[in-house]
Amino acid sequence: MIQPFSKNDRSVIDILCFIFLFLLSISTFLFSFITQLDISGGGSSSDIRTHWKYMGLLNSNLGNLFTVGKDFKLMNFPLHHIIFSRSDFLSNELSNYLQFFFVFSFILPILFYFNLKRLFPKVDNLKILFYSFLIILLPNFQASAIWGNNHITAIIFLLLSTLLLNSTNQESLRSKLNIFLVFFFLALASYTRQYYVIFFPFFIIKILKKNKKDIFYVFLILLILALPGISYLILNPKLLIFNIGLKITNFYSSILITLSIIGFFLIPFFIMDLKENLNKLKNFYKNNYLNLILIIFLFIIILLNFKYDGFVGGGFFHKLSQFIFNNNLFFFALSFLSFLIIFSYKTDKYLFLILNIPIIISFSSGFWIFQKYFEPLIIIIFFLLYDKKIVAKIFDKNLIIPSTYFSLYWFVYYFYSKGFLTIN
Repeated sequence: MIQPFSKNDRSVIDILCFIFLFLLSISTFLFSFITQLDISGGGSSSDIRTHWKYMGLLNSNLGNLFTVGKDFKLMNFPLHHIIFSRSDFLSNELSNYLQFFFVFSFILPILFYFNLKRLFPKVDNLKILFYSFLIILLPNFQASAIWGNNHITAIIFLLLSTLLLNSTNQESLRSKLNIFLVFFFLALASYTRQYYVIFFPFFIIKILKKNKKDIFYVFLILLILALPGISYLILNPKLLIFNIGLKITNFYSSILITLSIIGFFLIPFFIMDLKENLNKLKNFYKNNYLNLILIIFLFIIILLNFKYDGFVGGGFFHKLSQFIFNNNLFFFALSFLSFLIIFSYKTDKYLFLILNIPIIISFSSGFWIFQKYFEPLIIIIFFLLYDKKIVAKIFDKNLIIPSTYFSLYWFVYYFYSKGFLTIN
């Protein structure tokens, strides 16, 4: 009979997994930067042209703030561009900007580390460091960091907000300054990438659960923080309607794509405690079998009317299904599995739904859906905003599965970006 790993064995395995992941993360990140690799397949290196032109216009005259949608197409709010355009050194020479942003991007995993340390002070530091370096290994983090994408800036602001939101100091949680800063940094994230506004309902409920008397104060803050965005949209309405009218996908089909992408990042953590999670999954849906039957019925309807044109975007599982089987059947199965996994993590019903439903439906405008939108966002949300007791169990497991899973992910992404893996 095979004996389970002893505590000492697990410690050795974790150390080896950490060393492996650390070396792979740093080496691939440096390699990609030095060789100017765009592991995203060309999207990030293409996006920099638009971002760079806009930063140049803002550097010469901040009054060009409202040229978005007139002279060229920029799909995001401009805070990132305003910040970096204020320096002549960064906005007049592209190489200076890219080199600075490469170093600047390390703030993201560092902030993730401090978030984890605040939430899980008793967890072994090795494991906290492991998941912090895991962020660096993710292909779309690397592409965004190397090519100066505002996605990195937005998540840095989000992590500053969660660091304050997850304070363990009760006095700090009730501090009006702390509450203001939580929403202030979340607003900065939204003014960098506007779809981060979907997190406001979750943050509002989370704050008000501990500070019910501050409801008027909270909504006053929100009103003040919303005014610049409302003014910007009034003066630049084309930003609001940029993607409307595209029919790459439809509302229902986009939900499957989004579910599959979220599931892609949660599956390794689900597998880490597979037996317990399968039992939990079985019990959860056994007690909700009528809802499950309805969900299966709705899934079948969506499958019969699924639409996603072309091979741009669609997520890892969609491409994998096309590559292996040349059809969507495998993708459909993984989307349904992703749904089961996501909702098996439901504990606090309302908070969970308020957090997840907006994410699932937020990319339904008909535009292409890219995995880079969710990376490393989903991992950050899982560790910092999902139920703390669920996440704590992840730290009790050894690091073999996540190190193997995400290492293979990088190599598959690399070979795909180099054209070694093609879809007919």
